[in-house]
Amino acid sequence: MLLYSSDAPAGWNALPTPVKQKFYDIGQKGDWTAQEAYDHLVPDHLKDNPDEVSAWMDGDPNLGINDKDVSRIESGDNGGDYSTDNTVMEDMSVNRARGADNMSDAEFTTTVEANAADAEVIEASFESASEASFEVVSNAEVFTESAATDILGDVLGTTGEILSNAVPPVILAMRGARLISKDPEEQLFAAGVIGTVTTIGMFTPAAPVIALGATACAGWSLLKLGINTINKHA
Repeated sequence: MLLYSSDAPAGWNALPTPVKQKFYDIGQKGDWTAQEAYDHLVPDHLKDNPDEVSAWMDGDPNLGINDKDVSRIESGDNGGDYSTDNTVMEDMSVNRARGADNMSDAEFTTTVEANAADAEVIEASFESASEASFEVVSNAEVFTESAATDILGDVLGTTGEILSNAVPPVILAMRGARLISKDPEEQLFAAGVIGTVTTIGMFTPAAPVIALGATACAGWSLLKLGINTINKHA
C-alpha cells in the first residue's frame, strides 16, 4: 500500500546533488532524462543507498571496483545514441580500448556478467539507507517502547496522563510506517499521518484501544530484543 505516488524512480530523491548532477550530465548526451538514465543504468538493489550508487558509477578501489563508463552498444561513430536500448555500464578501460567499434555480443555478455559481480560486491559492502536509518530508529523505538510500558501502566494518573496520551501515537506511527512501506520517504509520510490520527484519537473514547495497541507493540519489541540478545550471546 502506497500513501502517495511519485514520478521519480526509487532512490532518486535521496541522492545528493553531486550524484544527481552526474545523471543530468549523462541525460544531456541523449534523448532521455536524468531520471531515466539513472533508472536504467543503476541496478535496482543498489538504489536504496546513495553510497552504493556512487560506488557503482565511479568505482571503489577499496572494493576492487573499477570506474565505469556509460558505454554505447552501437558506437557513436556508427550512429549509436545514448538511450536505454543502446547503453550499458562498462569498465572504463575496456570501453575506451574498443574505440569506435561496436560492442560485440560476447563483449556485451561479459560486461553484463562483470556488472552483476560488481553489484553484488557493492551490495554486500554497504548497509542500505533504510537499514541504517531504521537501526537508529529501532534503538530509539526499543527505548521509547520500554519507557512506554511503564508510562501506560499509570495512564490514569495525573502526572502520567499527558505522557500516556503522547507516547502511544509515537509507537504506533513508527510501527505502522514500517509495515506500510520499506521506502524511507513513504515511511516518513506514513508516520506523520498515523501519528496525527492516533494523537487525535487519544482524546476520544478510542483512547484505551489505541493505548492497548501501543502497549502490545512495546511488549513485542521488548520480546524480540530479548530474543536477539540471547541469540547474539549463544
